[in-house]
Amino acid sequence: MKRLFSVFYMFAISCVAADTASAGPIISTPTGLNPGDHFRIAFVTTDKTTPLSSNITTYDSFVTSEAGGATYNGQLISWQAIASTSAVNAIDHIGVTNDRVYLVDGTLVSQTDSTSGLWSGSLAHSISEDINSNVSPGLVWTGTISSGHGAGGQELGSGNDFNGIWAGASSLSNAGWISFVTTDPLNSHLIYGISSELTVPGGGGGGPAPVPEPSTAMLAVLGGVGLAIAACRKRRIRAGA
Repeated sequence: MKRLFSVFYMFAISCVAADTASAGPIISTPTGLNPGDHFRIAFVTTDKTTPLSSNITTYDSFVTSEAGGATYNGQLISWQAIASTSAVNAIDHIGVTNDRVYLVDGTLVSQTDSTSGLWSGSLAHSISEDINSNVSPGLVWTGTISSGHGAGGQELGSGNDFNGIWAGASSLSNAGWISFVTTDPLNSHLIYGISSELTVPGGGGGGPAPVPEPSTAMLAVLGGVGLAIAACRKRRIRAGA
C-alpha cells in the first residue's frame, strides 16, 4: 500500500507541475476600472514574421500564439492582429467598441479604440510591451495608415516589393506607431495584437483575475490519492484490532 501511495503521490505532483508550467499569463484589471466596465489589452509580439500572407487570419493566429494562452477572470482571451490586408482595414478588423485600451501592466494606451483615440494619430502610450510586460522594441508590420485603413497597395500580403509594406514602430506614440516606414516584405518584423472586449467581473473591482480552477484530470488524481490514504488507514486499524 505504501508503494501504491508513493506512485499516486508522485503522479499527482507531476500533474500539478505540468498544470503550472502550461498556465499562460493572467491579465489583471487595470487600476481605476469598476465592475461592469469594458476594456481591451494591446501588446506587441516578441517574435517576428514576414507580411507575405494576404489572409488576415494568418496574423491573428500569430498574435494568439504569442499571447501564450493568456486569461482574464479565468477565461481564455481571444486576440486579433492590428493590421490591414487588401481585403480588410485594421479598424474594421478589430472593431470599434469605444473601450479603453491598456498594456498588460495596466498602462493606458488610449481612451478609446475609435477614431478619437487609437486611430487619432496620437496614443497616450506606445504599444511597446509584450504579453509579459517586457519592452519589445522594433518595427511592426501593419499595412495601415493612422486612420486605421489599409495603406493603398502597401498592405500586408500585397506583394509590392518595389514600394514595400507599411510598418509602425513600437516605441512611438504618434502616428508612427502604426505608419512609420515602408520596408521590404522579405524582412521579418513584429506584429501588434489586441484582445476582444473584456468585462470587469461584478465582484472583481481592480484586483487580479482569479486563478482558474484545477483541471479535471488533476482533481481525479488527487481524489485517488485520498482514497489510497483512506484504504491504508483502514487496513492499519484492522491489523491493530
